[in-house]
Parts: sequence; structure tokens; C-alpha cells
Amino acid sequence: MPDIRKIFQPDGVDTLLQRALGRHALFLDGDPGRFRGVVSWGAVSHLAAFGGLAFPRFRLVQGDQILDENLYIRRDQRAYPRALVSETGALLRQGALLAIDGLELLHEPVAELCAAIEAAVQTQVAAELYACWVEGAPRATQWDDHETLLLQIDGKKE
Repeated sequence: MPDIRKIFQPDGVDTLLQRALGRHALFLDGDPGRFRGVVSWGAVSHLAAFGGLAFPRFRLVQGDQILDENLYIRRDQRAYPRALVSETGALLRQGALLAIDGLELLHEPVAELCAAIEAAVQTQVAAELYACWVEGAPRATQWDDHETLLLQIDGKKE
């Protein structure tokens, strides 16, 4: 299980629990590579190609529009879904955003990280992945109706 103290450095998990959780946003700056072992583009590509992911769990968004799944997912004769990696890549190069829900159920390092965070915050934790290839790709404003912990693996977010 990941060391939760390292994840929340330099302020620590106590700062999150005592000062921020349920109250306000808390920005923790730290080692830029501390999450790189959690998920990679290779892992995402593997899940897309072989994970049996389908809409709405696996979706592409352009601006404020969810793209038609038929642009990047095909179903075989048994109706099992398969993401089309080249089509998905082309849409990402055009500025689409990839979203995968329930990542903790699909990728072991994410499951371990969620379990470590659950132990610290004493509540259930789920993982969603959002990724894009184009810097500054337009995206509609997002809000959540629940506590959100954003772990940024690479790049920047505004």
C-alpha cells in the first residue's frame, strides 16, 4: 500500500483532515513525479484496448459535448465493447478529453492508492481519470457535488 504521508507532503495528511476536508480547497505542492507510478499512458492504452470499457464509463468529451461512442468504440457480434485505439488517439489529438470512471476497479496501483486514502480519511474513495493531449483544449467548467481530491500526474491544470 502506498505511504499516504508521502502523497500529502509537504503539509501531511493531518493538514488535509483537520484544515481542509469538507471546508475548502487545499493545494499541496510537492515532488512532481510522486504519482507517476499510479497510472501511465501505457496502462490507459491497455485498458482502452483490452478492458472491455464502454460508454458511459469510457467516454470522450469535446468542449461541453460528449462525443458519440460510435466514433471510438465498436461492439463485436456478442455486443462486447472495444475501444478503437487509433480513433481514440485521433480524437485526443484534436483536443478531446478522455474520461474513465471507476478506475480503482480496473487498475491495481489506483486501487491501492484509493485504499490508502480511504484508510486516512475513513470514507469510501473512487477514482476517475481525465486526460487530454492538447494543451489548453477547451472544456466546459466542471463541478462536483461531493468531496474531490485531484491528483495531477503530469502537465498542468487551470
